[in-house]
Amino acid sequence: MKRSLLAAAALLMLSTVAASAYEITCAAPRVALGDDPADNNPVVRVDVKFIPEEHSWRVFHYRQDGLVVSRSEQYAIQDASTDNKAQWQGSLNRARHLYMVGEVKRIDGAMVYLEWLYDRKKNNQLVMHAAARCANKTTQASVESTMWFQVPPYASNGILNVRRGPGVNHGLVGVIPAGQVVSASRCVPRDDGTVGADWCLVTWNGITGWASQAVLLPLQQESAPAPRIPRPTS
Repeated sequence: MKRSLLAAAALLMLSTVAASAYEITCAAPRVALGDDPADNNPVVRVDVKFIPEEHSWRVFHYRQDGLVVSRSEQYAIQDASTDNKAQWQGSLNRARHLYMVGEVKRIDGAMVYLEWLYDRKKNNQLVMHAAARCANKTTQASVESTMWFQVPPYASNGILNVRRGPGVNHGLVGVIPAGQVVSASRCVPRDDGTVGADWCLVTWNGITGWASQAVLLPLQQESAPAPRIPRPTS
């Protein structure tokens, strides 16, 4: 009976990522709680590296203007991983009452990086929650070949400019109307000498060219269900 119970428990944990080493890159996070509508410099990419043997986490948020924010500099990160989960926890260095939990999980077969922020002054109230779809860096190219984006309905002048190369120094190939869905085969750093988001090679209705990832909405983010909310352990 005991073995049967253990086997059943193992099946229940299949959707949780075990604490093995990870080096993943993630799309722009979807903020389900605590989003700032006035933020004109959003995060466009998240990189996560976890080495369980060293209990080491490296989490970097890349903003639209090229600024890179390190979670390990912002938070007193402590590894909270077990054999069945890959998770870190830590207080914000400049405001110790704010406490963040970060975790890598598999949701519907996809790897997802999640963050939850709690406020101890408000009885551990959840004040921010975000999730981002990810891919192993070694397999990123094959995953990106299936990426789908939408041109935002609020795009400037109602269109998205598509260029011959990854930067504004390249000539126009064409335009894509706001609201349309495009495919992207890969994304690379811009080459026009300007600091900013990567550019993606997109295709729509016979038009293929480069567009800034900063103005594309990743459709994959919309399909991720809300996971169980973990509570701080301290």
